[in-house]
Amino acid sequence: MTEVTTPQRTPEYETAMSEKNSSFSSPAVEETVEKSASAAVSGSPLDLNSSRSYLEKKRVVLSWIACSFVCFLLVVTKSQWPLSGLMSGTMLLGGLIFAFIGCVGRIWCSLYIDGFKTQQLVMCGPYSVCRNPLYFFSALGAIGVAFATAILAVPVIVAIYFTLYYSITIRDEERRLADIHGSTFADYCSRVPAFFPRWRLLSTPDTYLIYPKSVDQSTIRALWFVWFAMLAHLVYQLHQRTELLPVWITSP
Repeated sequence: MTEVTTPQRTPEYETAMSEKNSSFSSPAVEETVEKSASAAVSGSPLDLNSSRSYLEKKRVVLSWIACSFVCFLLVVTKSQWPLSGLMSGTMLLGGLIFAFIGCVGRIWCSLYIDGFKTQQLVMCGPYSVCRNPLYFFSALGAIGVAFATAILAVPVIVAIYFTLYYSITIRDEERRLADIHGSTFADYCSRVPAFFPRWRLLSTPDTYLIYPKSVDQSTIRALWFVWFAMLAHLVYQLHQRTELLPVWITSP
């Protein structure tokens, strides 16, 4: 028989439980928040990964495969846009702006979602304006990196990938959330759009429990958008200024 212990009423536990009272009203959500708070104190997070689809489980691997393909395409493709031209400069500037927005947006999302994924339905901050803000800002960041290549075909490939892959991922994730949170999630879906933010819905709590270690890790991952955008433009510079890289394809 497994011994079940009741977590002590520490300040951390009380802070976690206060989120339940201030932000959520559904009994189902209250139960999941209490479990999350208990897990935060005991150090044993809820295991809800068994219901994840195959595509969700392989998301990181598939993302790296797609990224590797784009990187290979970038190395062997030379842009037709001249180095000092208006088009290349515009694509670089736009790419860096989108990559920066994607980076900051993902960090903003991590402040709210890290430590609460699946077991608690987060509906404030970026999650009050759309149901999948992490994917929205990831799309912006990835398109930013794609534009920094100064090759128009790359943003098209990235856009197609996100449309096909993440539409399936969002569907599977939201089906699982509906099973867990029931009518609360259904009401949330009726009010908040799935992907494109509706900024007038923005709701920010006065206080919120965060997990700094998890947020730090998410911040480092988010910075990859800016670094990849700079690396992509470096490859463009090498193609334009040197003959170090192979040229198999020439593209606008």
